[in-house]
Amino acid sequence: MENDDFLLLVKKMSDEELILLYPKRNEYAEDYIAVIEEELVIRGYDPNEFSSLEFAQQQVLKQKKDTDLFELLESKETVFSKDFIRQEIERRELTVSKLEEDYYSQGKRGSIALLIGLPIVGSVIIPIIWLMLGERKSGSVLTLIAFIMAIYYLVASKKLSTGQRVKKYDEKTRNISLVLLLIMVVLIVINIIMLSLM
Repeated sequence: MENDDFLLLVKKMSDEELILLYPKRNEYAEDYIAVIEEELVIRGYDPNEFSSLEFAQQQVLKQKKDTDLFELLESKETVFSKDFIRQEIERRELTVSKLEEDYYSQGKRGSIALLIGLPIVGSVIIPIIWLMLGERKSGSVLTLIAFIMAIYYLVASKKLSTGQRVKKYDEKTRNISLVLLLIMVVLIVINIIMLSLM
C-alpha cells in the first residue's frame, strides 16, 4: 500500500479505530507509524498515551456512554476486554444489572417500514395488479404477516437478569403497531368481503 493510500485510509478512520490501531504499530512500516502518529496529533491526542493496547482500550471506554458499555459487554464480537468494560462500569459506580435495566427499558425500534409496506402491498397493490390482469386474487398473506408482526411488536418482552420483564420494543414502535393493527383488521375484513362478492 502506498503512503498516500494509507494516509487516506487513516483519515477515514474514527478516533476510536485510530486509537486502537496505534498500539499495533509494530506491525507497520515506520513511515506508516508516522502517518498514524501525525493523525493522532492532528486530532488532539498524544500518541504516547496509547502506547499499549490495554491503556488505549481503557481510554476509549472512558469516552463511551453507559448504554454503549452495556452493548459492548453483551457483544460477542467486541475488540474490548470484558474485564476493562466491567472496570469502567465500576469506575462510574454503576452495576451491570442497572445498565441492563436502563438499556432494555428504552426498547428497540422495530421494522416500521416493513410493517407499513406489507399490508399496503398485500391489500392494495397486489389486488389492483391482479384485477388489471383479469384475475380475482388477493395478497392477504402479506397483510397477515404484517398483522402477526404488529401483534409481536405489541406484546414481546424480555426477561432481565434481575427477573424483571420489560417491553422489547420502544413506545413509538408499539404505538404504530397498534394503529396499523387496527387498520389491518379493517383491510382483512374488506379483502374477505371483496373475495366473497367476486
